[in-house]
Amino acid sequence: MNKLIIANFKMFKTPSECKTYAKNFIKLVKKSKNQIALCPSLVCVDAMSKALKTSRVICGAQNAANHVEGAYTGEVSASMLKDAGAKMVILGHSERRRYYGETDKLINEKLKLALDNKLLSVVCLADDGGPEYRENIKKQLKDLLRGVEDFDRVVIAFEPVWAIGTGKTMELQQIESVLSFVKKELKKKYSENVRVLYGGSVNSSNAESILKLNSVDGLLVGGASKDYKEFAKICNC
Repeated sequence: MNKLIIANFKMFKTPSECKTYAKNFIKLVKKSKNQIALCPSLVCVDAMSKALKTSRVICGAQNAANHVEGAYTGEVSASMLKDAGAKMVILGHSERRRYYGETDKLINEKLKLALDNKLLSVVCLADDGGPEYRENIKKQLKDLLRGVEDFDRVVIAFEPVWAIGTGKTMELQQIESVLSFVKKELKKKYSENVRVLYGGSVNSSNAESILKLNSVDGLLVGGASKDYKEFAKICNC
């Protein structure tokens, strides 16, 4: 089965830089069998989606509002993202939880609106993969997926919070254990169609071994995606 590999550019790259990145990147991943997405900052979505138009690489966004529209200065709705060319959105990343206080309830509201707009929605779990991860993940899934019906467009991403931006990643056996548990919970209570990704200091040196794990349906890549050559190596695994 082809994997889903997503680049999260975070707050890096201008619209013009995104255009250059896309132009160079798509040449390197023409033979990749994986599904690939580039998620720049909100201001770059239009430029990136246009730059990717002739390729099979899709453009996504890193966040969406929990309102359809209204007097919410600085917010961007799911319908605006869709109209700008986004086909995907990342929701509930640990950095947004940490810096902006996002809760599972808020992320659930965002998810429903993203799904209403037919956006592939990558919902991030916030956990450290420690001894109590099972109970933590059960509760998060319950709160994040409450009232959701369109599971064909839902993707779950697990990133141990201590691994994000640290250069450290989980042991392969631990990744397999945690993601296997997530998939079993999804299949038992929600849907067997939900893909589960791993993230947290993924790079071209460890990506292939992680992707070979039975429980891993793809990767959410942060820092290593800033360089198009490095990210292309990951996508070509």
